[in-house]
Amino acid sequence: DAPTQPPPSIDVPAGARARDRRVQKYKLFQLQRRFAELSAQVESAVLEARHLIHTKHAQQLRVVCDLSESDMQHLQVEQRKRHADILARAALPMVKAIQQHKWAFPFNQPVDTDRYRDYLTVIKVPMDLGTIKYRLEMTSHYKDPKEVWQDVCTVFVNAKTFNPPGTDVFVMAESLQEFAQERYDKLLAPRLAEEGVVALKEEVAAKKRRADALN
Repeated sequence: DAPTQPPPSIDVPAGARARDRRVQKYKLFQLQRRFAELSAQVESAVLEARHLIHTKHAQQLRVVCDLSESDMQHLQVEQRKRHADILARAALPMVKAIQQHKWAFPFNQPVDTDRYRDYLTVIKVPMDLGTIKYRLEMTSHYKDPKEVWQDVCTVFVNAKTFNPPGTDVFVMAESLQEFAQERYDKLLAPRLAEEGVVALKEEVAAKKRRADALN
């Protein structure tokens, strides 16, 4: 019998190998991103469970007694301190990160209404990232960190309302909005969830002290 010949080797073009490497890197990136999303969801679920437990406890104490005016003022003062910390340490870094994205430049300053004369006819609440950053750094405009995210979302809603789908600004707004959501999920959302738990724990503790004092 004639000896069998080994199958001929296939010479994979360099371009195909590079493309395969890019595909593998992209798949790895997607897996890492999905893992981060799942981790954030688990953390959020744990915080929500704690929140529900403390809510039930607070409802039980509410039947026992109401907080005094002094108690309420103390809780509000402490909450304002925590909000100020979240604004400085989470909300501001989030906005700065969004501003540094390569597609952020159309949204970093107010729309030129002299150039787009019908803008204020279409958009009732103008907003831009530069204004948000200025309010965070130079004023006490924001009292609640959730207001910052609301203004960030308004930037993208306005952009996609004024600019037709498929236009450069519309596409850039969509891309930047996805990035902004990632920054929100990583920087601001965990702090807001934590704040909800802390605020409720402080209210529960204050009501317990009040009930103990009355009893």
